[in-house]
Amino acid sequence: MQTKRILLSVVKIVISLGLIIFLLVKISPSRLIPVLKAMDPAYLAAALILFFASSLLGSVQWHMLLRAGGITLPFGTTFRLYFVGLFFNNFMLGNLGGDAVKIYDVSRDGNDPYQVFAITLLDRVIGITGLCILALAASFVLLPTGIVNYVPVYIVIFAGCIAPALSLV
Repeated sequence: MQTKRILLSVVKIVISLGLIIFLLVKISPSRLIPVLKAMDPAYLAAALILFFASSLLGSVQWHMLLRAGGITLPFGTTFRLYFVGLFFNNFMLGNLGGDAVKIYDVSRDGNDPYQVFAITLLDRVIGITGLCILALAASFVLLPTGIVNYVPVYIVIFAGCIAPALSLV
C-alpha cells in the first residue's frame, strides 16, 4: 500500500513538472520577461495575498462541509488537498480535474466516494452562488451609471442563477 502511494505521488509530481515545462516551452521567455518586469510589485503582492486568502477560505469552507457530511480529516490534510485540487483545476480541462483529484484523495482513505462527490458538488454550488450574488450586487451598482450595456439582462441572469440555489436551502 505504501509503494502505491509513493508511486502515485511520483506520478503527480512528474505530471506537474511536465505541465510546467510544457508551458515554459510554449511561452517565449523573450515576450514574458518584459511583461513580468513591467508589473508593479505592490499590486502583484496584493494579488498574491488575496489569492491565498481566498484559497484559504475556500479550504476552510470545504473542510466544514466535509465535517458536516461526517468526514473528519485534519485541517492540514484538507488544506493540502484543496491546494492540490486548485493546481489541477488550473491545468486540466474544464476546471473539474482538481475536484476529481480531491474526491479521489479523500475517498481512498475509506470514505464513500459518492458522499465526497456530493459534498464537493455542494462546495461548487455555494461558490457559484456566491459569485452570482456578487455579480448581481455589482450589476445594481452599475445600473444607474449607464457605463455597461444590457445590465438589466445581467440582473435577470444572475438572479435566475441564484434562485435555484436558494430553493435548495
